[in-house]
This record gives sequence, C-alpha cells and structure tokens, in this order.
Amino acid sequence: MKKAVVIIARNEGSWTESTAENFRQNFPYAEIIGIDDGGLNIWPDFVRVIKNPKPQGVGMCRLIGVKAANADCIIVTDGHVLFERGDIDKAWKLAEQGYIINSTTKSITTGLEHGNGRRHDPITQKATNFIAKEGQEVGMIGGVYFMRKDIALQVIAPTPAHGYNEQIMTCAAFVLGHKIYCLPSMCFAHLYKKTFNYALTYTQQCRNKLLLEWWFFNAGMPHDASEQEREYHAFIQSKRILNPVQLADKLKAIGNE
Repeated sequence: MKKAVVIIARNEGSWTESTAENFRQNFPYAEIIGIDDGGLNIWPDFVRVIKNPKPQGVGMCRLIGVKAANADCIIVTDGHVLFERGDIDKAWKLAEQGYIINSTTKSITTGLEHGNGRRHDPITQKATNFIAKEGQEVGMIGGVYFMRKDIALQVIAPTPAHGYNEQIMTCAAFVLGHKIYCLPSMCFAHLYKKTFNYALTYTQQCRNKLLLEWWFFNAGMPHDASEQEREYHAFIQSKRILNPVQLADKLKAIGNE
C-alpha cells in the first residue's frame, strides 16, 4: 500500500521544518504533504505544500491533505512533533486492517506523556486524558493518527479548531463501525518549549461542542453551519450504525472502565 504523511501547520515557524525532516527520515517511503493554513511555516523542498487562501481550521486542513494524498494509508500529524519511538510497521499494518491508530505525545519540557486516551462523558461533554492500555478502544488525543485513506475521509470532520475535534473523530469512528486501537508504545515528542496543552479560545471550543452535539446526539443545527458541516451531518446520519442512545451508552461504558 502507498503511504503518505499529512502535516498541518499554522504559524509553526521552523518547527514545521523539523517535523517534516524528522518524518522523512523515519518514513522515507511515504509522500510528505504540508497543509499551510497561514502565518509563518517553513517547509523543506521535498514537501508538497498546499497553501490555503485563508485559514480553514484543523479539521478542514486534515481533510484537504487526506484528499490530496496519493496513498492508501496516511499519517495525519500536527506540525510540531517528532517521532520518538515505537513499532512503525505494526502501526501501518493495523491501519491497513482498518483500525484508527492513535498514540502518545510527550512534552520535551516536562518529559510527561500527554496521553493517548480520552474518557468522554456524553452528558456533560467533559473529557479526561489518560494513558490507555495497548489495543484499548477509548478515544483519540495527541495530534498524530494512522488511518486508511477511505476511513480518514469518513471520520475527520470539518471543525474549525482542535477543541472537541478528537471527541468528534471518536464518535464518528464508533458511529460508522471503525475500531480505534491505542498504541502507547508509539510515541511522538512535542516540540513546543512549554507544558503541553491544547489551550483554545472559549468560542472555538463552544462551537465545536455544538457541532459534536448536532452531528451525533440529535441537537439542533448551529445557525452558522457551513455547507461542508451540513454535508458531514447528512453523511453521518445516512451511514450511522448506532443511534444517539446507543452511542451515549458506549461512550459512558468506556468512561467507567
């Protein structure tokens, strides 16, 4: 199977360059695609760069990259991480089999792993990060995923920012019948010179929360829903194998493990 790495970047500066060079070294057989979402991002010559005319947000950038990739399996990554350790071949093989592989991200400041699981409460919509056992089907966090292209096109949602994006991807995977496979031994180092966090504006988080509730839990449509977001909602409703109650029960059971 052909493979590709999709790197998402907005104002990453030289970290984008470091990420691209690191992935080329560790994944020499994969096409490297950079989605430039604005600001200063430095790209090496070997990267196929796609520049957005205006900022699109993390979800749309992921979709743009996956659609552009001439590959069967894809790594989707943020533009500020380095591969550190793990069985790359195992991750690819699991992805080829239809699993969505998520891993661990480690802060170079604290040395702590950010987590590779997401316990999600469907009532409060609050989520807690934690280190999962290998193979545990729990959720996604960390910014690096191995997926088959056809699956990536189904589960990646056109959200404006990171807030709730991983919860949305988790719900999509469950609703469409795809399995998540946590691979804690696959670790990436986070490049920011600060404690790892996904701090976002309150407005971004609230909007993604509205999308999550609309897409999966039968809440009302946000008044400013875009054409792409409406299309995604229609797709999920037509393909889903779990109804909202079943989905909420599944997420609740995972949260109680």
